[in-house]
This record gives sequence, structure tokens and C-alpha cells, in this order.
Amino acid sequence: MNNSRLYFELTRDGIVYLHYYAMDKTIELVGSERKSLTIKDFRTPLKYVQKDGRAYLLGYMDGKLACLDSSWRILWQQNLDDLARDMLVMEDVVIVGSLVQPRLTFVDLSGRIVKHLPLPNTVHRLEQIRNFIVALNHVPGEVYFIDPLTGKIDIVQVGKYAVEMCKTVDERLLVLCSDSGELFLVTPSL
Repeated sequence: MNNSRLYFELTRDGIVYLHYYAMDKTIELVGSERKSLTIKDFRTPLKYVQKDGRAYLLGYMDGKLACLDSSWRILWQQNLDDLARDMLVMEDVVIVGSLVQPRLTFVDLSGRIVKHLPLPNTVHRLEQIRNFIVALNHVPGEVYFIDPLTGKIDIVQVGKYAVEMCKTVDERLLVLCSDSGELFLVTPSL
């Protein structure tokens, strides 16, 4: 590898590098074996998630979503026609948050868009706590606890410009807000 990559995911097989704005590669595995894959017109890979023998790859600038088998053959590709920053792979669906439209897009495991779920605001981070989707909004700084079956949304206000969210091992959330300089610990009451 000639230069470092900003986006990567640690896997049991090694490090998967996401070649953001590269022309020659889309993703590359560096570990006990080395392999790479180029997907035509997939220029901004941002997120890579492995689950149940498959890998899901999300492109930021155009919202492309691809599903790969364990040999990295492309099983399907879906163009969501949107800016997308994060995805969540649940048991039978891949959920993608939009940075343009205040909604979540649900894509089934065969690559079909099955529904859009409207949200109060756009979101940029997604997590799963139990059977609930948790989404983070920058401005006004909100955490959404979403029931994917009913669409019911509980909103928790956090500080100004919520930039990052992560789930703890005991299924609470840490939310960092840059403009207000606060770190929130959110315990869901689901």
C-alpha cells in the first residue's frame, strides 16, 4: 500500500481498507491473505460491515450500497441516490441514513428497497440497541430511538452539534457534542 487510507474496518481476516476517491481499487484486504476489489463507479466507499458470511459496503457521495459474498463477488448493488454516512445491518434488513432527506431507507437482504421511514431531521450515525434503531442528528442535536416495526420515534435532546455516537457494552450511548463541548451518557428506557 503506497499511502494510508482514512477509512478502514478491522475484521477477523485483517484490515479492510476503503479506497475513498481512488480509481484503481474500491476495497482492499490486508491480512494473512491480500486481495482487492474494484467496483465500477463506486468511488467513495465509507463503511464496510460483515455479517452472516456477507459483507455490505456503503458509498458516501451517491449512497451506493453493495452486498458481497465471502469471496467478494458482488451479489447485488443498489443506488439510493442520496448522500449516506452510515448503515446498520440488522437481522433481515440493511438500514441506511440519509444526509439529504430526513429518512431511513430499508433494503432487504436481496437488495430491494422495501420502505422509507421519515424522521424529524437528517441523521449521520446509526446504532442498534435490542430491536431498536438509534440515530444521531447533528443539528439540533437529537438522538432518535426508533421502533422499526411501528415507526414510533422517541427523541432525546443532547448538546449543540452532536458529532459522534457510540454504544457501550451495557447498551448505553455516548454522544459527543463539539460546539457545546459536552459528552452525554444516554441510558435508553426501551
